[in-house]
Amino acid sequence: MDILIKLADFVSVITGLDPDKVILARANYLQADFNDDIALVDFLSSPAIARSDNYNGTTEQLTYRTYYKATFTVDFFGTNAHTNINKFAARLGSQEASEFKRDNDFEVFFNNNILNVKNIQGKTVYNRFQLEIMLKYSEEFTDDVLRIDTAQIVVNTNESKQVEVKTK
Repeated sequence: MDILIKLADFVSVITGLDPDKVILARANYLQADFNDDIALVDFLSSPAIARSDNYNGTTEQLTYRTYYKATFTVDFFGTNAHTNINKFAARLGSQEASEFKRDNDFEVFFNNNILNVKNIQGKTVYNRFQLEIMLKYSEEFTDDVLRIDTAQIVVNTNESKQVEVKTK
């Protein structure tokens, strides 16, 4: 599952917002009323910090894994924007948050800054509060790779004998 979708689901679980009210940024979402309580998650950067691979000889599959440390922003809009962003920040260590992070295999780190970014649409000003967080997560891909079995070699000698050589 895409990490941005996981983060959106995480925001929904932690804040209690409807999943329809947690929006992925840059997804051509049109919202006419920014007085609604909504959250917007956006992906800033994601440098790779490590790579690994693991081969399973039984299933003949090679799994590649890349570990990332990514920066995201979560923007809260609406009349309850300040309450929702504080609820999100406060509940990052809750039981629900811990179980979600465990089940979805990622870590969330709070960067201690909540920014009050008013959003001006024409002549109207909307509440908007922004939080920057860091996530540590991994992506993995699996390829089918045939294993190398033990080679069995038969050598024919000059005396018409066959000698079997086993290697490991």
